[in-house]
Amino acid sequence: MSNVLSRRRFVGLAAGAAAGAAASGTGLIGSRTAQAAPSGSGEVLSWINQHAVPMRSLEPDGPLFDLAPLRGIVGDARLVGVGYDAHGTHSLTTLHHRVIRFLVEHLGFRTVAWEESWGGGVEIDRYVRTGGGDPRAARDLVAGAFPIVRHEAFVEIVRWCSEFNAGRPEHDKVRFLGSDVLEVRQFLYDRVRRYVTDVAPERLGELNAHLEPLRMRGNPQETVIWYMDPKKTEKWRDEMVAHGRAMFDLVSGLPDAPSAVEYVDAVQDARNIFGFYHFNSWKGTLADVREVYIAETMKQWLRRVPNRTVYIAHNGHIAANPNMVISIPPVDMNRERVLSGAYFRRDYGSDYVGIGTCFGHGTIFVGWQTGPRDYDIPAPNPSFVDNTLGRAVAPNYLLDLNARGPRPDSVRRWLDGPAKLRLVASAYDPAKDFEYKQHIDPWRGVGFDAMFYVDEVETARMFGL
Repeated sequence: MSNVLSRRRFVGLAAGAAAGAAASGTGLIGSRTAQAAPSGSGEVLSWINQHAVPMRSLEPDGPLFDLAPLRGIVGDARLVGVGYDAHGTHSLTTLHHRVIRFLVEHLGFRTVAWEESWGGGVEIDRYVRTGGGDPRAARDLVAGAFPIVRHEAFVEIVRWCSEFNAGRPEHDKVRFLGSDVLEVRQFLYDRVRRYVTDVAPERLGELNAHLEPLRMRGNPQETVIWYMDPKKTEKWRDEMVAHGRAMFDLVSGLPDAPSAVEYVDAVQDARNIFGFYHFNSWKGTLADVREVYIAETMKQWLRRVPNRTVYIAHNGHIAANPNMVISIPPVDMNRERVLSGAYFRRDYGSDYVGIGTCFGHGTIFVGWQTGPRDYDIPAPNPSFVDNTLGRAVAPNYLLDLNARGPRPDSVRRWLDGPAKLRLVASAYDPAKDFEYKQHIDPWRGVGFDAMFYVDEVETARMFGL
């Protein structure tokens, strides 16, 4: 019984962090909540039906001709964000597997980035470059990843990347990037110490004085539980963050010198350790701490690895609006946020393309904060964009929001105005489905460049929780 409670407690805490909802509750606002633009007198629906490209399947194997419009949507963009509106769905993950296949096989993308921590990403990257597609090894690896990705459809993505790489030269292999700071891993500490030992051994004592308080308390999940214990005081957390900052400044301030550990790895490892403690001590500022780390990790990766990257994450992370309002009851109600998509647009301009994904109804694995399980999800509220998209003829489709051609005034107002989209994250109550949402203004172009719509979703086949 204690094991079950411990597991549930971790999952709730960790996924609360994944949603950015483990904050103190400060910064709540209510004055800038966007109202969805009316859908007009059927002209919006006619426009959707005219431009929606039906998808032949949500499964990852088979022909990909129905995704051909992605060529025009993506263009020459170096970074493409592909979102989803709920963790814990098998159907959306298999759809995104198809998208990854298309981007890799037809448009030359060579990095798959995910809403996974840097350390977990390093381990997955090692497998996809050298694992040979061993399905058992892929499953074992994912079993140790962050809880929200511990499901069979994600295993298949990892395994496919490994199979694709078999026999390819290093420069042409698909890489995997964990861009987040949700967990820490012991090897990050080991690599940081090794670099300082090799480059500046006289500063090893100073480094250890900062790393020791930050050491792991058990495995990654146990360390999350330990640090997020509500009994910990704010003063204590501030001290931990100060140690993290000093450690990172020390490592990043060293020269790029010969070592068994590359300088860029040592700096990124230090950034992840610092970021984990910093994010989990966050007090609810407008520019979310976690998002800053995601954006910086992406920036450093794209400087280091000169290839095209697809980033899979929640719709909230993908939308490129300078700020938006997120509502995730009961903790995060109508709080204004600056998320990573805004930083991507700042850093890359038109070289960043954001594609959202929403669905109509079905079953998903969610409720991380209160004990995760399968939930039946109702159709979205009529005021949501998701509901309007769900009235199209095609059940599953891709819609280019920038599609060429005439647009009646009602369509233009709908596309270029504010919108509400369903957003299911760490906590969920089907009776309050309307309250789980993101408000963005405008939702086309600035928010998203295209949308996938899936009528009915199947729950993720979770394991290892």
